Amino acid sequence: MSNSDKAKAGMIASKLTLLERLGTNYYPLANTDGPGGIIRFLEISLAAERTFAPETGQLFEDHLEPMLKKTGSPVRDRPIGRSRHAA
Repeated sequence: MSNSDKAKAGMIASKLTLLERLGTNYYPLANTDGPGGIIRFLEISLAAERTFAPETGQLFEDHLEPMLKKTGSPVRDRPIGRSRHAA
């Protein structure tokens, strides 16, 4: 999604807004442990935004996933949008 400068700026702004709102309990969460996991994901994603180079032809998601794996964050084993029950 962040393969252009305009898209990248929009994604960074959105992630920063989410972090700010999560820090003030703006969003009620079903997870009673709090927003720690979401905050950590957004922090890693912002770090990935800083080091992503779209001119390599790589997708942002392919740049982000190894960073998530390195930190022990769960990464999906299936494409987003596909049911885990799909044949």
